[in-house]
Amino acid sequence: MAEADSLKVSEKSATLSTAQPRNYLLWATVGLVAFLLIGLFILWQSGYFNLPGQSVRILGREHFEPGKLPNYNSNPPTSGLHYANKLAEWGVHYGPIEEMLQVTNLEKGGVILTYHPKGNPVLPDAVRDQLEILVRRLRGEPRYCKLILARSATLDKKIALTAWGRIDKLESYDEARVLRFVNAYINKGPEDAPCL
Repeated sequence: MAEADSLKVSEKSATLSTAQPRNYLLWATVGLVAFLLIGLFILWQSGYFNLPGQSVRILGREHFEPGKLPNYNSNPPTSGLHYANKLAEWGVHYGPIEEMLQVTNLEKGGVILTYHPKGNPVLPDAVRDQLEILVRRLRGEPRYCKLILARSATLDKKIALTAWGRIDKLESYDEARVLRFVNAYINKGPEDAPCL
């Protein structure tokens, strides 16, 4: 009888000892899934999955050396080969800006609005004026000092908005869309630089 009781206690102990690791594993899995779901919910609430523009694969942050030629994956470029210590002046430009300079400014947290003045149909002067008024107005606030407006003859759309690794192209002026892009990416490049 004592042997039978001892055998029952042994079987019960073996069952408990194998069940305990399974319970821990189950609770650890439930905890991990809950943590991931909460994290995804927080990201969703913050708008992470609804960022303006399209993501463009980052081509790196390599600095220009003589003999190297840029090979960008978007027009205008959003990353890649650029100058180490040379920036385009922030603000309104009435001509185009060299692509490597654009990338340098984007790396420093800038947002660039480019427009194609010709094309078919032609971008009306009034639209170009609206872009300039918006950039000048925003740059009146220190937070927006890293904005650039420039012309480009190579765009395939009327207006392009670029930030580090992001692009949005528009066929017509949409101030709300421009502001959403600017607010999402201004001062968010991989490097920081003061406005000059």
